[in-house]
Amino acid sequence: MDPGQVAARRLASRLASQSHLPDEVTCPTSRHGRKVGDVSETIVAATVRQSRPEDRETILGLIESNSREALTEQDRDAYGFVQGDFTASSLAALEADTGVVVVEVSGKVVGFAGTSQNLAAGNGPLAELLGQLDQLTLHGRPVSELRPAVYGPVVVDRAYRGKGLLRSLFEGVLGVLAGKADVGVLFVEDSNRHSMAVHVNGLGMECIGGFELDGRGYSILAFPVPRG
Repeated sequence: MDPGQVAARRLASRLASQSHLPDEVTCPTSRHGRKVGDVSETIVAATVRQSRPEDRETILGLIESNSREALTEQDRDAYGFVQGDFTASSLAALEADTGVVVVEVSGKVVGFAGTSQNLAAGNGPLAELLGQLDQLTLHGRPVSELRPAVYGPVVVDRAYRGKGLLRSLFEGVLGVLAGKADVGVLFVEDSNRHSMAVHVNGLGMECIGGFELDGRGYSILAFPVPRG
């Protein structure tokens, strides 16, 4: 294991022990006055690596089956959802950027997380997020003065959830970004209570802002990236 991966594991362990949100920002977890969900895990053996072109079909299948439009309201509330239109070419662009991390169980890709520092978006929630970077801070430092990277989309196959695989993916993301970025940022729709639970309560990410778009509220989450 290289130094960056060691540092990533240590940081992920420290972040996982944090379950509070900063007082100055109100996120859905604190608005409801309770955690949005319990995060319990049964760890399984898994392999985390960067994606390859032959993984794209599986990744696109995970996105499609977990998209907002593909799920009922009950399933969205219970299991969360992913947003955005993705194609093989858009995945290739992420791979050429800071990369896509996948997690395998018994040789099968069952989850992935995208990362990017090519911070450009025409419209939609990502554009709103990027437009606010100059106004956001993490641990007292303006995000605009740091090297930000966008985290997401991220999906774990529903049949493999609760087994520690998201945490494994996150450790892989930290390892990929170490030395390249100082902070990771992402947006989560406020109604996506499952995603808020696993990222805030489970991984210790912090809510640093939010916005509304087309009548929907979104929270901006962030996490520090270890030095490589």
